[in-house]
Amino acid sequence: MQNELIHAASKLFPTFEHWQSFLELSNNREAIMEHWYVEATSKIRHHFRESLPPESEWAYEAWGNRDLDTRWFLKEFGPDSIFVSYGWRYELHLTHHNNPKFNAQFVSSLIQKNDYRPIQQAFDRIDERLNGAELREVRNFKFGTAHDGNYSDYDLAWHAAHQMDLFVDQAIAKIEKFTNNPEVTKLLRQLNQTALSPCSTPKLGS
Repeated sequence: MQNELIHAASKLFPTFEHWQSFLELSNNREAIMEHWYVEATSKIRHHFRESLPPESEWAYEAWGNRDLDTRWFLKEFGPDSIFVSYGWRYELHLTHHNNPKFNAQFVSSLIQKNDYRPIQQAFDRIDERLNGAELREVRNFKFGTAHDGNYSDYDLAWHAAHQMDLFVDQAIAKIEKFTNNPEVTKLLRQLNQTALSPCSTPKLGS
């Protein structure tokens, strides 16, 4: 396969100028990818700026890589809480982001209870459970290709730019399974309340 690619390269870069253009693009691939994501992110944020009414229990803000990463949280608890987010180039997370005021083991035990199952079911799937208290769905988008449900950050960036409306619609729908669902909203409030309650948090080693 590698030899085939090497032979194909001679046809892709027939002149020195073609080769130099390729090298310049390759050296800037991170910036190109980020630019594509930023454009899509602005549309996603615009949607929620327009769709979340002032009386909504939910709010959102930029975080992490502030041009790309967005988190949605209950106003009652603020961003310093258990929240839903896009991070690490459009992985969907439920996390408290290693906030020391939460006991990760305790939060994990709560999330596993049947009472909180609707929170897990708000994900299309759960790919990872980090530190026992963070749920992740990793770039599970669909564009009618062989990579559906399993895109790399580079591949997804291309679709975010060239099939932007489809990407944005899917990204919004994943978040609205939380923000537009009264049951999930209620359970996330309960999860925050219980996880923050000193009398509910088990002692270390118990």
